[in-house]
Amino acid sequence: MNNTPYAFDFAFATRLPGGNSHFELDVHCQSRAQRLAIIGPSGAGKSLILQLLAGLLRPQSGHVRINGHNLGDTASGYWPPPQQRQAGLVFQDYALFPHLTVAQNIAFGLKIGLQNPPHTADALTRQWLERMQLQAVAAHYPVQISGGQRQRTALARACITRPQWLLLDEPFSALDSGLRTQMRQLVAELQAELAVPMLLISHDSADTEMLADAVADIRQGRLQYCD
Repeated sequence: MNNTPYAFDFAFATRLPGGNSHFELDVHCQSRAQRLAIIGPSGAGKSLILQLLAGLLRPQSGHVRINGHNLGDTASGYWPPPQQRQAGLVFQDYALFPHLTVAQNIAFGLKIGLQNPPHTADALTRQWLERMQLQAVAAHYPVQISGGQRQRTALARACITRPQWLLLDEPFSALDSGLRTQMRQLVAELQAELAVPMLLISHDSADTEMLADAVADIRQGRLQYCD
């Protein structure tokens, strides 16, 4: 009998209004895979699952446990906000702060409160700038850098805090095919270095082939397969 906690153990039941109909999400997942991918067509509920996992939304009922740690359970009324879930988030559009420089975006997760990080990068931020080959654009704003540089900035911001797990929402969709291959390799290296569970939302089989130990398929709000 395997007593190892599931890397991912979550279940959600929720209904979202939309036009003349309602979208219903009803998913259950228990997986020991350290790198789990959820695939499916647009509108199937992939990104909704990520938002629920991250605590950006609250389901009508559900729970989230990562490596055996309770990160939310509606039955007990415990549903902490994203900043208390210790997740490294990378969104499809990267969600960088347009008024902050590359260095400030990376350092943002290290700061507490409403003040922006200082313009002068600290030692840890400089390490990540070097790791991501972003030193030359450290003082640039997101609008001034390329898509690949924006993605590396988002990855650095997600990883600099040494998160307990990673959530990636189609992070390669805005990149050309050549750059996607490089970025997949970088993500694989970062996940291995951090040694934390990673959940990847994608519709690209190349992503799952390189980055997933297990794959779950979602169709019309229903998840198929998790071990």
